[in-house]
Amino acid sequence: MTFQKLIIALFLIPSFILSAVPLSVQAKTISSEQHRLELIAELQDLLSQLLVIQKQLEEKRGYSSLTNLLTKNRTPYESQFYNFSHRAIYFVDNNELVNSKSREGVGSIDQKLFDLFTAVVGEVAVNKYVDEWRVFNNKNADLGAYVELMSTTVSGPRNWIVGVNMADYDFSATKSFANLFVHEYGHILFYDKPDFVARYKNNFWTTTDVKHSEKINKVDGEERLDLTQDYYEKNSQRFVSDYATVSVDEDMAETFVYFIREDKPLGNTIRDQKIRTFYQEPDLVGVRTKIRANLRVLGVM
Repeated sequence: MTFQKLIIALFLIPSFILSAVPLSVQAKTISSEQHRLELIAELQDLLSQLLVIQKQLEEKRGYSSLTNLLTKNRTPYESQFYNFSHRAIYFVDNNELVNSKSREGVGSIDQKLFDLFTAVVGEVAVNKYVDEWRVFNNKNADLGAYVELMSTTVSGPRNWIVGVNMADYDFSATKSFANLFVHEYGHILFYDKPDFVARYKNNFWTTTDVKHSEKINKVDGEERLDLTQDYYEKNSQRFVSDYATVSVDEDMAETFVYFIREDKPLGNTIRDQKIRTFYQEPDLVGVRTKIRANLRVLGVM
């Protein structure tokens, strides 16, 4: 039965009921005109609710058609930094994934990862920043996830690609992936805070740190891992992790995760001072509050 036919059927119910019941029975079951009017009023209220649902369904169908129209001739952004093979590339429209290969659907794990990212940073942030969602599968890659800016205009919207390596994902890895997504979200936020980034670098990065960063970015594989681990062990009071020693950007993103997860530190190490400096930015304090609430809902705080 179509939606329209259902509405007509419901509208006819009152008169059908009353005409089908013998007069003697009507006299017993509907003892007053008031009772009959109440019944009709209830059915009319139900009809009004169904009309609202119908309108919502029509709007959703219209939006889906528009989305298909807009993405039909759309092509993925040509990445300048992560131009390797991906399992799937999706456009993000109104917090929904649309496969860039229009005839294909959304992979189950791809959707779960996107849902987790959205649950961590919030729907508002996804709508504001994320334009493409990319998934790759490489167990041998050191790269867990990445973000890349698509828009280069200063005044225009900042559209980002978010890419994630699904190789190690399962339910037990929810917390580690949540941390990974907080890290990547930090990169996005800091792009719009150049003064804060400059102060962070001037206050906390030494000439030796810069030389170390330049050195490790010229090598890869085991040599890179050994250099970062060795430098971190010698400077654990200055960095929150070995990966934080890679660059100022990675130091800030890693420290951002600790800012979100840990209580405000009371110590006076450089590591603690780095975390506390985020509290000087009211907008980041607001982000912290929201993400911590989201992590509690997910059960990974």
